[in-house]
Amino acid sequence: MTMRQFCVLLLVAGQMPAYGQQAWHWKEYIYERDGFAVTLPQAPNPHTDPNLPSATVYTIHLSVESALSIRALPDPRSCTDTLGQLKSGALAGKQPGVDLASVKEISVAGYSGVEYSTHRPDWNTYERYVCANGSYYIFTARWPSDKVRPVVIDRIVGSLRLLGTGAAPSDIVQAPFKPGETRPDSGRVSGREYKNEFFGFAYTLPEGYAATTPSPEFTKFIEAPNSFLLIYSSASPSDARKITGLVAITAWSARSLWWKDWHGKTGGDYLTKLRTVAPPGTRYFEAAGPVRERKIAGRIFYEADAVASHTSGMLQGFQANLAIIERGFVLSFIFQADTRKNLDGLLDSMNSLKF
Repeated sequence: MTMRQFCVLLLVAGQMPAYGQQAWHWKEYIYERDGFAVTLPQAPNPHTDPNLPSATVYTIHLSVESALSIRALPDPRSCTDTLGQLKSGALAGKQPGVDLASVKEISVAGYSGVEYSTHRPDWNTYERYVCANGSYYIFTARWPSDKVRPVVIDRIVGSLRLLGTGAAPSDIVQAPFKPGETRPDSGRVSGREYKNEFFGFAYTLPEGYAATTPSPEFTKFIEAPNSFLLIYSSASPSDARKITGLVAITAWSARSLWWKDWHGKTGGDYLTKLRTVAPPGTRYFEAAGPVRERKIAGRIFYEADAVASHTSGMLQGFQANLAIIERGFVLSFIFQADTRKNLDGLLDSMNSLKF
């Protein structure tokens, strides 16, 4: 999704009673799946945004010509970077009619946001972006330029209440976590054995491997919000032309990957998604064979293999990724080696896995 798509906020027009003549009944509407609650004078019309299919739009009409929409958009991008781009874009005049004095950084329940207004010949608009828990909550209001700004806008945007994880009560816990709470990366290493408290498993690293600090390249792969690096280990290749040996375990919030549709997803769906959109630092790998099912430690895992690109000048090597959905997270075991034989040796370490 591009920044341009992110900023496309279209209001849905409709026929409503004249402004000021509605029989409004204020109440709080709670949307657990989208992780927020808001007080509105009438029931909104939830629908999928045709320009941003991953976003749900909640629209109310303040008059025949005035409307307000709230968009709940799951997006794992950095709050700081994205909000910074929105602010700088507004100040640079990338959106016509921006009132520069209205561009402000805001905070809602400790979460960062940006807001600003625009004035055009026919329409005035107000936009507010709040980033929380891997999602953006976007308020957009529009009214005729010859009318005063509806006072109800401030009451509505000021009533936003974030529901912590954004998950329904039946959902498994998701990031963020409270201080002292067990997290997906809550684990400890003793020798070569790694034990994880959150997922409840024990795993022994292959011989010659020990927990180390991840490489900058691998850090790019795991730097998104709602993602966790449980353990990382690497070994030098036998040849400078080959890739570094690697063992890593990661956890990604399934909800941040699929939003409301994460229930029923499998590790196979995740690996298929990776093949469609390769993460940073892994683009030189090419898929080798289909994603296949494997039973390990009494669980159903899915495995996807890859080989380094044969393009001239590229490093040579092999990779295997085994994934499963556990406690609402994609638990992924990643192995990388300079030869197929060495990769098979790393994969043998999965025999030590116990839940």
